[in-house]
Amino acid sequence: MATWRIDNLATYSVSNPASIVRDVFADVAEIEQVFLSNDGDRGLAALIVVAEKNYDVLHHIFDLEHSVIKALAGTPINFDVVIRDGRPLGEVVNPRGRLLFQR
Repeated sequence: MATWRIDNLATYSVSNPASIVRDVFADVAEIEQVFLSNDGDRGLAALIVVAEKNYDVLHHIFDLEHSVIKALAGTPINFDVVIRDGRPLGEVVNPRGRLLFQR
C-alpha cells in the first residue's frame, strides 16, 4: 500500500478538493470506486467502495482520510466506506455525487 502524508499534498490548491481526494485514494488498489458530493452547509461527502472487509486496508483508508482532512482544513468532509462483500453496489447503497475514479 502506498503511504500518503500531508507533505504530499502541499502543491494542491484547496480550491480543488476533488483532485486531493482522488489522488490520495487512487493508489490503494483495494478501493474500487470513490464518489464525492457537496452536502451544502455540511461540507463534502466522500463515499469509498471496497470489495471486502480487510482490517489492514480499512486502517490504511482511515489514515488517508486523516491526511485529506488536514489538507482541506476548514472544509468539513465526511467519509463513508462501503464494503460490497460480493454484492452489486446498487444493492448496498445508491451512490451520489461525482465519480472520481473506478477500477
